[in-house]
Amino acid sequence: MHSGRRSVCGVEKTPRLERSTRDYPQTVTPPAGAPNVEVILLDDLGFGQPGTYGGPIPTPTRAALLAVRNHYQSGFGTISELSTGYPGYNSVWPCSSGTIAQFMKDHGYSTAAFGQ
Repeated sequence: MHSGRRSVCGVEKTPRLERSTRDYPQTVTPPAGAPNVEVILLDDLGFGQPGTYGGPIPTPTRAALLAVRNHYQSGFGTISELSTGYPGYNSVWPCSSGTIAQFMKDHGYSTAAFGQ
């Protein structure tokens, strides 16, 4: 019967699999006592008028909240309909700008973002 060991130059070796231990990636969870977080942003309450499908204009306030950084860094220094193509005003969300939902998810929270 084969023991799973083999001899190399007279020295008995144990296969790597037998020497290994299982190490499944651990799920990220928030620390004990971490608060539940709920953010509700009502934007465009005037010209855009709230409704079933929201207002027609994405504004700098929404971009700043979603990106957790200055709205110019998110490319939304102005409303998207008036974008100029200049940095900070092009209405293009850069890859370097994450979202609050992704940040919270990376720290163990379950997240969701809804909007237009």
